[in-house]
Amino acid sequence: MPDDEARDFIESGKTFLYDLYRLPFNNGKGGKPEALLGASNNGKSNYFAKYSPDGKWIVFCKAKSFMLLQPDSELYIMPSEGGEPKRMRCNTNRMNSWHSWSPNSRWLVFSSKVNGPYTQLFLTHIDEHGKDSPPVVLDHFTSPNRAANIPEFVNAPSDAIKAIKTAFIDDVSYVRAGDQLLEAGNYDSAVIAFRKALDLNRNNIDAMISLGNTLLKQNKFKEAIDCFNKILEKDPKLSNAYNNIGIAYQNWGKLDESLLNFKKALKLNPKLKTAYLNISIILQLQDKLDEAVFYLKEAVKLDPKFEDAHYNMAIILQMQDKQEEAIFHFKEAVRLDTSFLEAYYKLGLALQKQNKPDEAGGYFNKVIKIKPGSFEAHYQLGLIYEKKGILDKAIFHFKEVLKKDPYSAATYYQLGLIYESQRNFNDAIFYFKKAIQLEPNAAGAYYGLGLIYENQGKFDDAILNLKKAIEINGYKNKFIYNRVNTCESKHIKFHIYFDIYVIDRKSDFI
Repeated sequence: MPDDEARDFIESGKTFLYDLYRLPFNNGKGGKPEALLGASNNGKSNYFAKYSPDGKWIVFCKAKSFMLLQPDSELYIMPSEGGEPKRMRCNTNRMNSWHSWSPNSRWLVFSSKVNGPYTQLFLTHIDEHGKDSPPVVLDHFTSPNRAANIPEFVNAPSDAIKAIKTAFIDDVSYVRAGDQLLEAGNYDSAVIAFRKALDLNRNNIDAMISLGNTLLKQNKFKEAIDCFNKILEKDPKLSNAYNNIGIAYQNWGKLDESLLNFKKALKLNPKLKTAYLNISIILQLQDKLDEAVFYLKEAVKLDPKFEDAHYNMAIILQMQDKQEEAIFHFKEAVRLDTSFLEAYYKLGLALQKQNKPDEAGGYFNKVIKIKPGSFEAHYQLGLIYEKKGILDKAIFHFKEVLKKDPYSAATYYQLGLIYESQRNFNDAIFYFKKAIQLEPNAAGAYYGLGLIYENQGKFDDAILNLKKAIEINGYKNKFIYNRVNTCESKHIKFHIYFDIYVIDRKSDFI
């Protein structure tokens, strides 16, 4: 049930009352239901009615609302033909329910949470007048970490049951628990659960597969491969086992063995789209881009909505300098998976390179909406706004970067550039120096400091930083081609002349 439909139940915002009704048996044909006087229309929720085997009494639960696991649930007894219900003396002060009659109608067993979070069984005696005794806890029917409920009397000798085993915990139970642990990232405990499942049933293929996948997550590649090979001994035609072996070899760095197993998977199951994708990844790593594209196209033919295939296709097309085609596949990936973070980011970068900052910015904002702490997207938005001259927004995004990545020298540099352009020299100096502290070869930051110090008439500092910029960068970017300084009389005064050639100071560093 969706949260919006279940809100009244989840948030306890509404009272739900239940009434007890009597229905004639009429040889199994039933009849008109009638509200049971005393157990209906009383402003309470009435539920879980149980007839005594002798047909004389009805015991039911009453609470303020609902009908399950209610802390205020109490037991009431009334004559089966109707009458005033009486609160039973056996009630504890916390949750009384799941009651059951003995075959002779003289004993009632029920559950309560009076002693802790787990239900325990209690026993009460009921005489011929419907009066019940104080409850007695049945210690031997519970354990500290188990809940005991829905008891039933069995008309058998006292020695008929020698032991009660928790047979409901089987190999499937351990697989389910392991899968939850795996999803939560608790790999060590997941491995223990899967091994327990296999101890109970060595032929449980699901346990083997999950164990192998967990070992992959732990980078225990040889153990994972051994696990998948055992699966193949039991079922040689299981294509996914070969596919998983291929993944293990790939992560192990053994690409040839990886490719061999992916192709075995594909031979067994020509419609296994993930095998096509995995083969393309290996071929990409081997710089066989055209072959990789072929396998990705086959994957998309099998499933046009395979977003991972579209994403990988876009990456390879970018490597082949086919930007328009790459953008098309990035857009397909995010259309098919609206939470595909990496695809949104790569798409933004691709559009930025095509000088489409507004469209690129839209995709970077998508990244931030999905993952507010994405400093990479904030950094790109900072560059976009800086280039457009919207400096307050640029500063905001760059500072968001520093909240998550306080060691980003490039971000400090960009902030230095912005504050320098605003002639806020104190802040500019601070950010340029932070950039240099984190990246000692930040030539652009030294250059920025040099210009600021020149502007402030601090010519010694200006020359020192400009020379450092030249020392780091030389003439390779031609950002300083000629420099002349003159010292006049006793005042050191430098006249600095710059021929600025091809230079983009908005890049990370110059």
